[in-house]
Amino acid sequence: MKRIAILIASIALAAALCIGGVAGTVRAEPPATQPTAADVVDKIFRSPTTHSVSNGEVPTPDDKKTQDLLDRKLPEVRFDTVGFADVIDFLRDVTGANIFVNWKALERADIDRNVPVSARLRDIKFSKVLDTVLKAASNEKATLAWRRDDGVIEISTAADLQLNLVTKVYDVRFLAKWRKNAAATQPSTKPTEPADPLLRILYGSFAPASWKVAGGAGEIKEVGGQLIISATEENHRAIGVLIDNLQRLVPAE
Repeated sequence: MKRIAILIASIALAAALCIGGVAGTVRAEPPATQPTAADVVDKIFRSPTTHSVSNGEVPTPDDKKTQDLLDRKLPEVRFDTVGFADVIDFLRDVTGANIFVNWKALERADIDRNVPVSARLRDIKFSKVLDTVLKAASNEKATLAWRRDDGVIEISTAADLQLNLVTKVYDVRFLAKWRKNAAATQPSTKPTEPADPLLRILYGSFAPASWKVAGGAGEIKEVGGQLIISATEENHRAIGVLIDNLQRLVPAE
């Protein structure tokens, strides 16, 4: 939920900057051709392709198959203080997904494989079930997370997955005019923030502590209007959603 809330805030900010235009303000009654931030957020999270990343690398056939599994809805999931390892085995059986758990990383974080998990969910995507189960199994020392990697769903601590960065290229040339106008009309209010509005959103909304500018390992470079981003698969999923929807929101130049 936290990740979804952050993504919603990011898209809302981007929508506000777009709707504000050169004047830098959000009109109370925008024209029909300019959707409000609420409209954009609603459309994104009602769309069946929310987790697709069309601006990044082309997914392999195995990745596509795995993503289809993650997007598939499970009619009912019910766990009453079931051991975490047994929960994972159950999810493997009912979905047919290849799931790898880095038990050594979990042991270092003092997360026992038999930590009890309780959850009751109906008609919900497998990806959301994973999020819920991993949140239930996390502790104060570490948060569990997952990523899709060449047809395999890898589960580990968020810190461990941060070490496994993936580099993807995003074409953002279509945002050149918007970035220039927004930088002038919506300047940063903090000296540590970048002036560029797109970078401000990326650095500030998607796991802020994971970026090199904040002491992490993730990095963003730009060459000729192409963003070269090294980040976790989880971050790439969220970034892809943001850029895909900016492409629909920002008027063509």
